[in-house]
Amino acid sequence: MLPQFFDSRVSYIGQVSVMTAVYSIFVFAVMSGCRWLATMAEVFFCSAHAARLLRRAGTTPSPASALLIIAGMLRPD
Repeated sequence: MLPQFFDSRVSYIGQVSVMTAVYSIFVFAVMSGCRWLATMAEVFFCSAHAARLLRRAGTTPSPASALLIIAGMLRPD
């Protein structure tokens, strides 16, 4: 039931505490990174440059990508 890296010479509580601390730090780092990326995306998408870029880029690739998807679905395996 215990993971393979548990050491029988060290106390169980100590090992679980270390595992929990490492996991908590990892989760905190990932969540902080996601928050930072979301903030950067919000700043970008609220800018006039992003609106102009999305207007230009959003009209052409959509029909082309839809046709590629349909063609891929119709292609026999």
